[in-house]
Order: sequence, then structure tokens, then C-alpha cells
Amino acid sequence: MTRYWSPAEVETLRGAVLAETSLGGVSWEGVAGAVGSKTAKQCSVRFHNIEKFGDRPNGRMQWSPLQDHLLLHIAMANGNAWAAVAGQLGVGVSVAKNRYYVLRRMARRDQPVLVLE
Repeated sequence: MTRYWSPAEVETLRGAVLAETSLGGVSWEGVAGAVGSKTAKQCSVRFHNIEKFGDRPNGRMQWSPLQDHLLLHIAMANGNAWAAVAGQLGVGVSVAKNRYYVLRRMARRDQPVLVLE
């Protein structure tokens, strides 16, 4: 098994996950079989840590004011249930939680943050 992912392997991974998802669930063994040069665990880790978030500039998500507003609103409704908050926003748990705390820190420093109605 090779260590680095080639662009061809990444494209095959994306296509295999899409095909597996349309069948109802992802079989990482099936995805690994399609990729050929990676194990099921390598495919799962690559997809969950990198590929499912898409291409972002500088590797970071750019939050819009609307997304910030939604994050604050959903976080207030769900409390510390970060998995529920992240699921509603379509981002990772740590991404949602980190952005929430950035917004709180900005509010404490009297920097302009969205005003919730």
C-alpha cells in the first residue's frame, strides 16, 4: 500500500464513495477494492478527514455572516450537543465548535458580531 494519495486515487475514492452511498451505506472494503492501492481504513480516514469537506482555500472553511448566524442560533437551541449542531450545518464537530468559540471571543472583545433577533 502506498503512503501518499495520487490525484487518480483521490478521484477514484470520491467516485467509489458516491457509488457506495447511492446503494444505502458505505462499505469501506468495497471502496478500497475500487481504489486498489489503499486499505479500507486508509480510504475511510482520507474521506472523513479531507475529502468530504471539499476544496477550500488555505484548507479553511470561509464562514459567511449567514452561516455564523445559523451556527449561533442552532448552538443556542442545542446547547453543547456539538454533533447535532455540526450535523445541521453540514460541517465537522470540531469545525462548528471552534467557530462558535471564535464568535464568542470576538463578542467579548467588542468586535462586531452578528446580532441575533
